Amino acid sequence: MKRIYFLLALCIIGLHAFSQVEESLESKTNKKLTKEQKLEKRQAEAEATAKMVDRMVNQRHFVVEANYIGTQSGNRIVVNNKLNFISIDSSYIVIQIAPRMGMGGANGLGGITADGYISDWEMKRYGKNQQLYSISLFVRITRAGSYDITMNINPDGSVQATLSGLDAAKIMFYGKLVPLQASKVYKGSSI
Repeated sequence: MKRIYFLLALCIIGLHAFSQVEESLESKTNKKLTKEQKLEKRQAEAEATAKMVDRMVNQRHFVVEANYIGTQSGNRIVVNNKLNFISIDSSYIVIQIAPRMGMGGANGLGGITADGYISDWEMKRYGKNQQLYSISLFVRITRAGSYDITMNINPDGSVQATLSGLDAAKIMFYGKLVPLQASKVYKGSSI
């Protein structure tokens, strides 16, 4: 009788162990499936972002919200992206630089705000699948003169824009491309 109980207990333990192995195989399959699903989701989001960037650039309705501002010597400072931006609405442009927080400056925010009109727009596409953009602008600002702006835009919306005037000085904006209607930038007083 003891042998029967012993064999019965051994069979139950064996079945239990076998079912755990089967469950662990199923969980590994589920993990692989969720990794594939996550990858597909990331790819779908990247494609949607690339389409949105393409639409904004072609319609010329976007804001470059800068997270960093740099000089041609490579120095960068972290800035507030709501106060440091380049806004383009068709042919109208607003450029604002406010590297310091607080009052002061020509715009009341510790920097300069200038608005004007784009007189020349040249866009080139390059890279794999032609998803990278290089845009050159010539901007006329009534009181501040004329400026050249070059932008390199990636399909993920990251932007590097260079603002240069008649002298050799250049200011670089490093940030993200945001739809004009979704941007929450704060414009100071224009010069």
